[in-house]
Amino acid sequence: MSRAPALDTVPVLAPAWRRALSLFALAVLVQTAFYFNTAAGMAEIWWRSETFAHGMLVGPIALFMLYERRAEILCISPHPVPAALGALALLVFGWLLADIASVNVVSQLGFVAMLPVLVWALCGGSVVRAAAFPLAYLFFAVPMGEALVAPLQDFTAVFTVHAIRLTGVPVFAEGRYISIPTGNFEVAEACSGIRYLIASLALGCLYAYLSYRSIWRRLAFIALAVVVPVIANGVRAYGIVMIAHLSGMKYATGFDHLIYGWLFFGLVVFLMFAVGRLWQERDPPPPPRVMATAVSATDARRFVMVFVGACAVLALGPLASLRLAQVSVPAVHVLQAPVVHGWSDSVPSDWAIRYANADATLNVRYTHGQAQLAYVVAAYAHAQEQSGLISSVNLPYDKPWIQASSAVREVQLGSRTLQVRELRLVNGSHYRRVWFWYDIGAQHTVYPIVGKLLLAWNALRGAPQIGAVHVLSVDEAGGEMQARETLQSFLQAAWPAIEAAHSS
Repeated sequence: MSRAPALDTVPVLAPAWRRALSLFALAVLVQTAFYFNTAAGMAEIWWRSETFAHGMLVGPIALFMLYERRAEILCISPHPVPAALGALALLVFGWLLADIASVNVVSQLGFVAMLPVLVWALCGGSVVRAAAFPLAYLFFAVPMGEALVAPLQDFTAVFTVHAIRLTGVPVFAEGRYISIPTGNFEVAEACSGIRYLIASLALGCLYAYLSYRSIWRRLAFIALAVVVPVIANGVRAYGIVMIAHLSGMKYATGFDHLIYGWLFFGLVVFLMFAVGRLWQERDPPPPPRVMATAVSATDARRFVMVFVGACAVLALGPLASLRLAQVSVPAVHVLQAPVVHGWSDSVPSDWAIRYANADATLNVRYTHGQAQLAYVVAAYAHAQEQSGLISSVNLPYDKPWIQASSAVREVQLGSRTLQVRELRLVNGSHYRRVWFWYDIGAQHTVYPIVGKLLLAWNALRGAPQIGAVHVLSVDEAGGEMQARETLQSFLQAAWPAIEAAHSS
């Protein structure tokens, strides 16, 4: 591991550095004040989420790494860079788009990215290059990675099924559901391994920075820190299933399997670091001592001008957000069940969706002969708010149903094609097929990120923020093909009425 340089090799803190660091500290305080809600949102997630609790340590760790490199960094003469204000303005604009669309992870990424840009603006590009790794490490403070949960669940399920088959135990798999003769298992979100992956990556980056000087050795160890926990989580899941199987479902079926998981992860990380220690490199020679330099009157004015410019640019985002929030919210009218030729309707259906705080809802059961179908709509007048239309907590189904698969399908409706998101849901031995899509203004989409961008664009141009989700649900008792035929038949018959209601 590298050590802090000896005191006699640490350069004297030059007047230019005292001015640059003072103004940078003030700029960070100004940034935190303007973007307090974004910073507080990150801190709140650190506090309540075990997955992202490491975020509380990221700042102190980054400061420690900067302290480790203080001899090299303080040998550089800081100088203000007015051109960096352009990059800061782009980040502020990106934060504004994310804020009005309520994409928290993007607004938080923008907030953290402003810190290296402020270093560039007030200290110069050479300082940013010398402090690149500690500054980049700050991005671990952003609670992100939830998009990897589903792929990690799928990988863990496939890995576990193949490992069980190699063991010789009969196994049946339905997506993330695994059945063996002694019991059933689900690769839930908590079993995805995202906690292990994020923790391993954060620790791996720190270890690589402190242990190696070669960029290739650092990258190799970071890659190891990504691959090892993903495979180890598959081994962990397989081990839990086999422990439960061999113990007659007595062990590793409740909270204890989480304890086994963390103990196993701790052993894997220990072994990974033990292997990484074999590649450890010696410390580089200390940098030469330099003398302090004075700050000219011209340099002092440039520092202050760039600082004032940075504060002005930082203020633009929150001020614009407040201005856009003052746009009047249109009323959402009572939703009427569309009249569908050949289908009779009754209210309500027995299908529930998890869309909170909707301004208007519609829940109808349609019948055509033996076929039955649920049609549910949730409409929002201010769809881009945190609790609005597109949110990670809003789903087109509710408990006890669990998603088994998801795909995008194209449905031919006369001369046009509509994309729908198709879900297959499971509840014990019962299955349902769900089609849904979002209406944002005059646009239809099945992609949440596209919906968020459309909402942000509407907000920027002062357009109404009305949006809705349309959900069709049908039982799969007659099989997959019959369920799809029922959905297709209803949508073709109902589409003119749905379109007319959407445009009114």
